[in-house]
Amino acid sequence: MSTITLDFGLPLQEALQEFKLAGLDSRERFSFRIEWSRRLTRAIGNCRTLKARKSYLIKLSAPIMARIQGARDREEAIKETLIHELAHAWCDHLYGKTKAHGYQFVQILDRLGRQELASAKRKDLKSVQQHENVTNIQPGDLVQFKYEGSLLVGRVLACGSKRATVYLPGLQIKLPYCDLARTVMGKVPWPWETLKVGEKVYVPLKQGYQAGTILSLGPTRAKVRIGSKVWNVPYGVL
Repeated sequence: MSTITLDFGLPLQEALQEFKLAGLDSRERFSFRIEWSRRLTRAIGNCRTLKARKSYLIKLSAPIMARIQGARDREEAIKETLIHELAHAWCDHLYGKTKAHGYQFVQILDRLGRQELASAKRKDLKSVQQHENVTNIQPGDLVQFKYEGSLLVGRVLACGSKRATVYLPGLQIKLPYCDLARTVMGKVPWPWETLKVGEKVYVPLKQGYQAGTILSLGPTRAKVRIGSKVWNVPYGVL
């Protein structure tokens, strides 16, 4: 019977690279150490804060990992577990004590491109998420959200118990708090602030990029005249 070697070296490097690409470089913010645990059998991993602030201990379950067949599948499981537990460390570091899988944790998963996992957790959180985000988002804040396939920035006009009223030029909508991410003014420009009516832009069409002129700016799209035709073009492709 062959012996299974458990090693988190390469999976950890890959996990840290994903955090770095998402703008979360833990080596500059806090310290952590990773241990294999033979006693951890009811969870594949966990993360806890040590007495020294900004220091975390991540434990991985050796019995559970050893049962995963195939070296590559095992490495992938180790990497995803490390990403999950490091996300907990980041959540504690950035926000202090919060719900284990609360709104802030879900936002970190979103930044790491784990939208499916984040969406599943949103369904489980419901009112807990709503309460946490109500305390974080206030009227006047700039927030990011997805609308008709585009990532937009709007300003919060009013906050209800479950939804916030968000304003964009020509559009006023109510959105659940779990779909909003607070942003810092100036870091994310409004699309209509970076483009101007009459400005020349290039639009990707089937025959390649075509030059056009902006006729008007809407909340999600710009009207662009190309030759004799007028196109409604999403800001993301301009």
